[in-house]
Amino acid sequence: YQTQQNSNNKNQQQQPQQFTTLSAQDFMDDGTRLSVRITINGEDGSAVFDWSDTDCMVYGNCNAPPAVTYSAIIYCMRCMVNLDIPLNQGCLNPIRVV
Repeated sequence: YQTQQNSNNKNQQQQPQQFTTLSAQDFMDDGTRLSVRITINGEDGSAVFDWSDTDCMVYGNCNAPPAVTYSAIIYCMRCMVNLDIPLNQGCLNPIRVV
């Protein structure tokens, strides 16, 4: 009985989630590093955009405020997904930005 019970518990355990990680890095004319790592959860469709390896803000008008960053993320998601995604805050619900 104990062996059968342990076997049933193993079958009830959830399968590991499928994650895909993509990364890109580029440099501005002054050498400032722009770096993003995107982790996509294939199970629930959520994604994390991690900009934490990007260099600090620079003097001048080259910085992107949060609204511009979110706008770029929405644009990229609409290009990659073969669906008509509405252009509103709802499409960012499964997205987390770090």
